Amino acid sequence: KKKKKKKKIAEAKRCNRKTVLQPEEADEWNSSEMSLVEQEMTKQIESLIDEQISKIKTKQEWQTELERRALASDFAVTNVPSFLICSHARICLTIVVINKNNVLKWDEYEVAYWLSSIGCEEYMQVFFQNKIRGDMLLYDLTPEFLQKDLRVRGLHVNTLIRAIQELKTVLTI
Repeated sequence: KKKKKKKKIAEAKRCNRKTVLQPEEADEWNSSEMSLVEQEMTKQIESLIDEQISKIKTKQEWQTELERRALASDFAVTNVPSFLICSHARICLTIVVINKNNVLKWDEYEVAYWLSSIGCEEYMQVFFQNKIRGDMLLYDLTPEFLQKDLRVRGLHVNTLIRAIQELKTVLTI
């Protein structure tokens, strides 16, 4: 029986640890076997950390580029400070103004920013990654495509369709 288990461990080493050490076999584990397991676990953890750091860095770079582009005068959305004076205080509000006249020319950054302006921030990345531009936004997106391919939740599909329809009405005026 011991020979079978030793053979199993040797085989696992040769097969790049395709088998898992079982707790009930703990008395048979040797230090070299444990060292191999520790090394493998360390590699996997380092790989996961690197992957997460890369995702965070990519998201930060994307956000920085979006903010940089938003400063351009021909960007889809501009923020206009507006002051509201009431009897108790002077309140500064920022009004988001969508430049709807050039929706057909929007790039994926402008579409993502527009999504943010209508309260659909959670879909910014997926629209951006799929390179959804203004012309595609207006003419190519169907409820089925939104839900199936862009993973828009059913509850939000109609909200997006209505917002897109509103953009279309500006073009026909």
